[in-house]
Amino acid sequence: MNVGPFSVLAAFSLEADRPAAEGSPDRVCGDLAALEEKVLPTRVRRIGRQVKLALLGAAACLKDCPRPVPGDLLGVFLGTGLGNTGETTPVVEQAVAVARGASQAPPSPVQFANSVSNSATFFVARAAGATGANLVVTAEELSFEAALFAAGVAMRAGDVGYALVGGVDEYLEPRDALLTRVSMPAGTVLGEGSGWLLIGPAFEGGKARIEAMEPALADRGGGDPSWIPAVAGEVARVRAEGEPVTVLRGPRIDGPALAVLLDLVPGASVDEYLARTGWFHAAAACALARAVSAGTRGLYAHVGRNVAGDAAFVILRVG
Repeated sequence: MNVGPFSVLAAFSLEADRPAAEGSPDRVCGDLAALEEKVLPTRVRRIGRQVKLALLGAAACLKDCPRPVPGDLLGVFLGTGLGNTGETTPVVEQAVAVARGASQAPPSPVQFANSVSNSATFFVARAAGATGANLVVTAEELSFEAALFAAGVAMRAGDVGYALVGGVDEYLEPRDALLTRVSMPAGTVLGEGSGWLLIGPAFEGGKARIEAMEPALADRGGGDPSWIPAVAGEVARVRAEGEPVTVLRGPRIDGPALAVLLDLVPGASVDEYLARTGWFHAAAACALARAVSAGTRGLYAHVGRNVAGDAAFVILRVG
């Protein structure tokens, strides 16, 4: 079900730029303090890392917009695979310890306040002055696509005029536990990031345009690759003659599936962006936001699958 097209008025991608620890293959976002000073009028205290990643990415995206967006027309939609697990886990562990009599210290009030699932979008909406819909969506590796689709539905229904849509996940220790949470093998290079798009009506123009999207094409068990011709068909429908196409290869797109897709999309190139960002659930948001920010003309088709086998795609036109 395509609810587009929509214009992309602004974009920002906060990506990993340093090792998670000495000798670690994993990557995390580095100097958040410098970005915080640049995009926020005042420092926000007592927030966890996932909330901070979301807040800084969203604020930088709004700063990228050439004109203010009325807060009463703006909604906030966030896709995340793990949410604020970094805050929730200690609260649960401490509550269990108290219940078992192993500790008398209650959970940290700050962590408890930030353990609700929509704490990140609360801070984003407050900073943006957004009084429209406020929603957190989780769908494993398709979390950003689900949030983008929900934003599109809200816009089409007239619930919001504009939508600030993000995908955010943080890197968590211990590494082995994180690999188990995301169902990835030991050799996976993990990452974190915060990618955001500010979308509006298609007639407003903007830096880019979302031509089509599909948040969940059933492909359970990996037996029926019906999503591949669906993506190729949408690319062919919107592609202008001679327009370059880049396939943004997202999570769980294996070599054979990619090869079939490339056969159906003549002349397409491939961006293996996960090698840059590291693997995390909402990495699609960073890939699409970076494509907008780079400003290189062409179609960008992001494809990804989740651990259940469903597939999703977003087709973006830049220039």
